[in-house]
Amino acid sequence: MTETQRTTAPEPEGYAPRNGDRRHGRKPWLDRSGAKRDRYREDATENDARSALGKLVANPVHLMLSDLNMPGMDGMQLLKSLRENKSTQRIGFILVTGSPTPDLIEKGQALGLNNMIEKPLDSVSMKACIERVVCKL
Repeated sequence: MTETQRTTAPEPEGYAPRNGDRRHGRKPWLDRSGAKRDRYREDATENDARSALGKLVANPVHLMLSDLNMPGMDGMQLLKSLRENKSTQRIGFILVTGSPTPDLIEKGQALGLNNMIEKPLDSVSMKACIERVVCKL
C-alpha cells in the first residue's frame, strides 16, 4: 500500500499497541448523549485559553496540556477556571513551561495541578508525564 492509500494515521513515535486499541479492534466509546465517539480527539486544540475554556465547558475531556504563557489568560488562570467549573473540575491538567519555579509549582498544587513538564519536550518525558496523570500507556 502506498503512503497516499493509507487509511489510518501513521503510528506515533514510540507507539506500542495495547489490548483493545482501536487500530487492533477497540470499539468506540459512548459519550454522555449516547453518541459514538472515537476515544481520542485530535481536533481539541486552541490557540488561546479563553477559547479552550469555552470548548472544555461544553465538552469536557479527560486530560489537557496547556502552556503557561498564552494570550488573554495564562495556563494557571485556565487551571483555576477549570477547577471552579463543575463540568471541568476533574479534567487532568498538565502545565508546560520553560521555567518551572518552586513558587509556580506551589501555586499549581494549590489549584489542583496534576503535573508539570519543562520545555523543551521530548516524547519520552512527555509520555512519562502523561502516565503519571492517567495510566501506563
